[in-house]
Amino acid sequence: MKHARTLKFIFLLSLAIIVIGFLGFLTINVKGQDQSATDLSERLKLKGVPIKDIIVTNRLPYQVDIVIQSTSENSALSMDDVWYMQLTRREATLAYRIGMKLNNYTLIVINQKGEKISWEQNFLYPGDLSQNLPPIGQSGLDNTATREILMSKLHFSDMNLDTLRVDSETTPGDYGQIVIIQLSTPSLDTANQHLLPFLGSLSKVLDTINADYGTRVVLCHFRLLDDKGNILLDFVQDVETNQKQWSAIKGLTQEWYSHPQETAAPITETSTPIAYPPQGNSTNNLMPYPSPDSENNIPAYPEP
Repeated sequence: MKHARTLKFIFLLSLAIIVIGFLGFLTINVKGQDQSATDLSERLKLKGVPIKDIIVTNRLPYQVDIVIQSTSENSALSMDDVWYMQLTRREATLAYRIGMKLNNYTLIVINQKGEKISWEQNFLYPGDLSQNLPPIGQSGLDNTATREILMSKLHFSDMNLDTLRVDSETTPGDYGQIVIIQLSTPSLDTANQHLLPFLGSLSKVLDTINADYGTRVVLCHFRLLDDKGNILLDFVQDVETNQKQWSAIKGLTQEWYSHPQETAAPITETSTPIAYPPQGNSTNNLMPYPSPDSENNIPAYPEP
């Protein structure tokens, strides 16, 4: 009888140790996940993304909602939102690669009224191409040398070059280079005559520049404006994963990939040849790219 009580005591004690250990593991895991969400938020803010909140929606598997605050006052995305969304996708992917085991995240954009104007859910898998890319390292070429290569390889035709800038990523541990390009053209007709050669040269350069020259270009943001400052095309590409998103006005050449769904000008529709990013509306009427301002701690990107 005494032996049975002893065995029962040992069993209960072992069970208690297991339960306490499991609860301790959960506590550590929860704290780690909360810290990961905070770290992701800080990295995005350093890149200039207007993060409203990052909400942990599930622990196992680990899922978060990433909420971006748009300047839009209606149901349409602003042009800036397209860039902010791509930066967020990149940071979420990088977070997974560097140890934040995020299974999936929901990317939400809200307008000034707090209404959802864009919603997408993205899953991250260990076997994905984006998770098997080599670690980001310091570029072998500085930003000035990278710019010179771009200037020599891109075909601007009769379009005016307003900005061609190469910036370094601003978050700790990231050594990628960001390419910012802005062209302008007198009219939509001129754009339709000269845009395709430029896009062809841009695509080729982005596909080969890192391998051929030892650069570390990871993102490209291109805008084409008319002579009144209206945006004809806004294009964003993650060079590592080849994720693309763009917005174009009605009437711009329909031969470049699949043409965005047409809507009444000046509202435009974003489009992409891959599964995501999703479609969404955007507006024009924005200012040209600013220059970096290190004295006032203004990032060189992403604000066009």
